[in-house]
Amino acid sequence: MEDQIIDGILHRQIRHAQNDASTARRDARESQTAIQELEEQVGRLTLVCTALWSLLKQRLNLSDTELVAIIEEVDLRDGRRDGKHRPGGHACTSCGRTNSVRHRFCIYCEEPLDVPPLP
Repeated sequence: MEDQIIDGILHRQIRHAQNDASTARRDARESQTAIQELEEQVGRLTLVCTALWSLLKQRLNLSDTELVAIIEEVDLRDGRRDGKHRPGGHACTSCGRTNSVRHRFCIYCEEPLDVPPLP
């Protein structure tokens, strides 16, 4: 009798482990598909950005140095130099520091920010 109880418990644990493994395989396949889609999007965006920069450089006689400078400027608009674009920050007209769009007053100098009201 005791052996049957132990066998039942072991079989149940095996079924749970098999279900967990099956779920993990499905999740891994879904993640791989999502990664492939993101890689394709990044590839297309890289192509478009490269083509746009080539066109601007040619037509407007711009330099790579000018591009790097504007990239750094845009990167700092959110107050962080992190290589990411996070739109929505507002520079304080008094102290020049960047504030979140949620704020109506500068969190650094407490001056009112010149931002449109939220909808």
